[in-house]
Formats: sequence, C-alpha cells, structure tokens
Amino acid sequence: MAAVAALCFSVGTAEAQYDHLKCYKVKDQKTFKKASATLTAIQSQFLTEDCDIKPKAKEFCTPVDKTVTILSGGSPQVLDGNELSFHRLCYKIKCPKTDLGTHDLSDQFGEHTATEKYKASTICVPAIDGPVVP
Repeated sequence: MAAVAALCFSVGTAEAQYDHLKCYKVKDQKTFKKASATLTAIQSQFLTEDCDIKPKAKEFCTPVDKTVTILSGGSPQVLDGNELSFHRLCYKIKCPKTDLGTHDLSDQFGEHTATEKYKASTICVPAIDGPVVP
C-alpha cells in the first residue's frame, strides 16, 4: 500500500493476474465518531484482537489485473488464487502488538521471512460505487 506499511496475510495463495489491489491515498470528507472491532483471524496462527478503527478512510483500493514483465534477480512466479471483485476502503487501526514468531512466505516476487512482533495497522473493507440504496 502506498502510505501505510502493512504486513498482509491472505488465506490461500496469490494469483499474479487476479488477486491484486491498486491503492490510492484519499482525503475522506466523512467521519464517524468511534469504531471498535473484534478481529478474529481466519488462519489459526493469528489471534483474535480488539482494535480501534480511525474515523476517516486513508486509502481507496480497486482490483487490478497485473502482469510482472521485469523482475530484477529472478523470474515472476504465478500462483493460484481467487479473483477480487470489490473496491476497498482502508482505515488505520490501533491493535495490540502480537508475537507470532517467524513466517516463511512466498509470492510472485520470491520467498520472504517475516520475523518481528506483528502489529496490525490497516483494515480494508469492501466498498461500492455510489450511495447505499435502501
């Protein structure tokens, strides 16, 4: 994501053509007073956390098709995944730090190892164009 450093984990694997979001910084004109959420991880190694959600959207993300044409130091890998179909609005969140140990991860850019204490920083929620129709 452009403005917010985030370590994102997904259920399943990533597909270079279909699972990607292009994110834009936004200045949200609408605010809400307060929001808190209990986030229960789908993957068992991640814990349930109670987090506060900041009251203005920080990024707008939209699904994109992507083909890696040049990758310095290697060849792009294609991995199976699911097609994304909704836009997302992303909010900064404040959650407790969590020690989840080391995670070896792979994507089309290669193999990675995540080894720090994890702190969730962003939540992205599905969004639609235009107002909600009752």
